[in-house]
Amino acid sequence: MDKNKFKLVLDLVMALSLLLIMVPNILGQIVHEWVGLIIGAVLLIHLVINWNSIKTLTLNFFHSLSFKIRITYFLNLLIFIGFVSIIISGMYISKSIDFSWLGISRGSGMGWKLLHTSTSYLTFLLVSIHIGMNFRWVLSAVKPIKTNLRLTY
Repeated sequence: MDKNKFKLVLDLVMALSLLLIMVPNILGQIVHEWVGLIIGAVLLIHLVINWNSIKTLTLNFFHSLSFKIRITYFLNLLIFIGFVSIIISGMYISKSIDFSWLGISRGSGMGWKLLHTSTSYLTFLLVSIHIGMNFRWVLSAVKPIKTNLRLTY
């Protein structure tokens, strides 16, 4: 599998998983929490795969980047901060996974729950904008797959 196909599959897994866990009642609390951690792991893989681009953009942010690329970079940074907030607050309000080995004690504090919920909705909105801004790439990545499927029938 080439890099673009792998990135597409990874992005689709993240997007579909995010849709599924936006309403915890659909899958239940335990699945919601585990899928949230899986999304965190997939996000790390996503960052590792795109690390060279991230590094290049960061080093050139104030130099030769277009306005659109700077906006995209800032959006991606907000999404990253959002996911980190969601994961950390989720660990503090977790009802089924014990994170005491990380020094995190379960708390039912409204602050953590409010942070988790509000950041989740905001990050979901930012991810939607991110997908929209990169939709041309999605279409270009899907096109060869669609063409290959047509040829096999």
